[in-house]
Amino acid sequence: MKVLYCTDFSDAAAYSVDRALPFLKPDCEADIISVIETGYEHIDIYKKSKIETLEKTRQHLEAKGLKISKTLYPVGAPAEEILEQSGKEEYSLIITGTRRDFLSKWLGSVSRIIVIKSGIPVFIAGREEILKPPEEKKDILFAVDGSDNSYNAIKIASNILDFTNSTIELILVKEAREHLPVEILSDKEWLEKILARQEENANIIIEEASNIIKENGLNADIKTILEGDTANIIIEHAENSKKDLIIMGTHGREGASSLLLGSI
Repeated sequence: MKVLYCTDFSDAAAYSVDRALPFLKPDCEADIISVIETGYEHIDIYKKSKIETLEKTRQHLEAKGLKISKTLYPVGAPAEEILEQSGKEEYSLIITGTRRDFLSKWLGSVSRIIVIKSGIPVFIAGREEILKPPEEKKDILFAVDGSDNSYNAIKIASNILDFTNSTIELILVKEAREHLPVEILSDKEWLEKILARQEENANIIIEEASNIIKENGLNADIKTILEGDTANIIIEHAENSKKDLIIMGTHGREGASSLLLGSI
């Protein structure tokens, strides 16, 4: 397994890789990439500093047990260069930080572009406060919605991440009843049927996801069905239950839709 660690040497980037390390398999290797933005490539002191800091980052990560294959410092736009490099080798994962809080609407511009356009999984730790990385017991939250993307996220994560000594919870968030059409809300009998079908579908999805987890050598220790605004409910539940990692699929979008990260 090989990962691509993207860094601008910020606390956010360092925090993200520190949060990822406990989930990487023992045989994992990494390349480190830090892009020299166009216009700075001829400034010798800047380039020298970049190379020296890359070497310090290499030494820091190797001291933590991660094998580093090479360090890269291409010239160009950060997101474009990272995505281009991700297509050159068989990386299993991109690790990147963001200086934006996940409770805000926006990811940072570079991390947002990577998430939207990457063809491989992306690991992002979005908080900068220092938390102790999980060492023994790891609490994992798989968020599913019945889509192929959410099921594929389970399969891929099981293959590329180390879930030794992990507690796994499955979560599905049903649409809040107040968001149902007014015609349904105003008809009690119809509403009860819709809510019953919604609950039935939620249980079917959870069981399908649980079976996929079993097929990949793991077990779903907890199965949770909640109701409300999906993104906020997942975040609140993950924080309240002190999860170490949220795993979920995403629908890649480009063009005008990429201006807004509208997906969950």
